[in-house]
Amino acid sequence: MGASKLTKYRNRLYADFFMPPRFTTYEAMLSAALHCGYEVHNVSSFWRLVSASMINPKTRYLILRHDIDTDRGAVEEFWKIENKLGLKASYYFRLSTLDIPWMQQIEQCGSEASYHYEEISTVAKEKALKDTESIQREMAFIRERFKLNLESLRARSGLPMTTVASHGDFINRRI
Repeated sequence: MGASKLTKYRNRLYADFFMPPRFTTYEAMLSAALHCGYEVHNVSSFWRLVSASMINPKTRYLILRHDIDTDRGAVEEFWKIENKLGLKASYYFRLSTLDIPWMQQIEQCGSEASYHYEEISTVAKEKALKDTESIQREMAFIRERFKLNLESLRARSGLPMTTVASHGDFINRRI
């Protein structure tokens, strides 16, 4: 394994498990954005503006989105800060990080909780697919699995889940 790969893994390990939390910095950043006149949105509310052709080129926009890739602990602290400031964000949960009661609480407070999907990489791993052509041949199956997962999550949670976000699995860089 090359030195650059080891450095990459070391940096990822540090970022995921050892880097001290920066909640104070996050709150200061959001407060500064508000002070500077930014209009803060979650993904859904911003998309509604775009869809209605209501984007003002003179307005500064900040879209808040969080991916719950592993432990929700830090993200829950961000959520508390956003609630304290009256801000709404989008939170995307993987199948492995689902917490339906918390997702429902996020929605009840006016933010958005939805699906952080990874069907392409999951199927690639399950079927040992190594290239784009192999993935393309499986797309009908992948789409059907995505549809079933999203429908199941909507039914289990009672949430609309009108936006979704792709998980950036490492395998995506290889295929």
